[in-house]
Amino acid sequence: MDPADNIVLSVDVSGLKVTKVGGQVLTADKMDAANLPGEKALVAPVDYKGGKIKGNQLTLDIPSKSVVVVQLN
Repeated sequence: MDPADNIVLSVDVSGLKVTKVGGQVLTADKMDAANLPGEKALVAPVDYKGGKIKGNQLTLDIPSKSVVVVQLN
C-alpha cells in the first residue's frame, strides 16, 4: 500500500440487511499532519460518504492517509 493512493475495498455482506452506509473519516493533506494547541486543526473527523451498497456487495472508497469508521444500517 502507498499512503498517497486511495483504496477501493469490496466486501460481501451476505446475511446482513444493509440499506445505508455512513461513518466518519479522519484524514489530512500531509502524512505527518498533527493538531497543535493554539493552531487551526489540520486533522479532524468528517462525514464519510465513500461507501455504497448494491445487493450483497459493500464497496468502500477509502481516501489516502486516512482512518475510516464505517457504520452499516
